[in-house]
Amino acid sequence: MKTQHTPSPWVATRRHTDRVRLHIEHPSGYTIATMLDTDDRPHQQADNGFAHITNADARLITSAPELLAALKSVVFAWETSALSGDELPPYAKKVRAAIAKAEGR
Repeated sequence: MKTQHTPSPWVATRRHTDRVRLHIEHPSGYTIATMLDTDDRPHQQADNGFAHITNADARLITSAPELLAALKSVVFAWETSALSGDELPPYAKKVRAAIAKAEGR
């Protein structure tokens, strides 16, 4: 299946405009996502603990293309091995479900 998302690498950059924002971008300059950065505003840290999640989210988002490619490599290895369905690891369904979700299937 042809890749339908912006190819990797994706990077997170901070921009200070009216508000500090994290931009998830391709090196070509194409913006994939924009997130409000709350890490440098401790006054917004509430009991919900969301103030320090933005950078962690950005790291996860920017690694998504590589994670998807890695999962596809694992499935390819399973499919080209001599393993039968009963011999696949117990997490095989979760791996395939994650790929399907990422591909919108």
